[in-house]
Amino acid sequence: MSDDAVRVERTTGTPAGRFALEHAHYAEDLDHWRAIARDAGGEVLDLGAATGRVTLALARDGHHVTAVDHDPGMIDQIILATRIERDLAGHVDAVVADLRTLDLGRRDPAAILPMNTLQAFVAPDDRRAVLRNVRGHLEPGGLFAFDVVMADLAALTDIVGEVIPGVVHHDPSGVTLRHGARFEDVDPGTGTVRFTILIDDGGTRYEREHEVHLFSPSELVELLAEADLRVLAVHGDFDGAPLDDMSERQVYRCEAA
Repeated sequence: MSDDAVRVERTTGTPAGRFALEHAHYAEDLDHWRAIARDAGGEVLDLGAATGRVTLALARDGHHVTAVDHDPGMIDQIILATRIERDLAGHVDAVVADLRTLDLGRRDPAAILPMNTLQAFVAPDDRRAVLRNVRGHLEPGGLFAFDVVMADLAALTDIVGEVIPGVVHHDPSGVTLRHGARFEDVDPGTGTVRFTILIDDGGTRYEREHEVHLFSPSELVELLAEADLRVLAVHGDFDGAPLDDMSERQVYRCEAA
């Protein structure tokens, strides 16, 4: 079986495989994480690594990456990818663990939390636990980088119930995926948002429900300070644009105090 055939089977045969396929189009952040890894110059923790979209990109650059995710199926995808791409051997460790209780017993020069992962922790105590654990796994002065969506709760409230079309992705496997989202509920008081991701592959429509917390910049600065993580820079995109009310995301670069 060719490597391409293995890749298609890997990405379509399991829930984690579908996740990998559904996110294969997203690459706008990769150069940003590569720059963080270069600046750190050592081990990188990819926290909430999912199926290894960022982990594998950094490993291909020659970095040693420890990928952490709570879902064993996601971690299995990373392990399989390192077996298919033999050049990655020795560059990736994959760990099944909850970010709220993670304890690797060491400190590293850099940790990343890509693709809005911090938003998945809806309970305030869980968010604090994750950030404390990030700090606990960093050397003094170690880098921590992450991104989250810029909160516009009023705008989201106005579109509750509507289907918002997203990208159309033509995967090399031959599958065309049409992405969309439907917002189910928005609570401006708590910042909690429930929405459904809609994926149509031309024959089947898949729906996956999410509940997330959307952060204001001031809330994040306070949480980071509580965790002894000093903000070095915050931008409105991965190219370094200033953060303002029109930004779609918040991109943070911090260091362990």
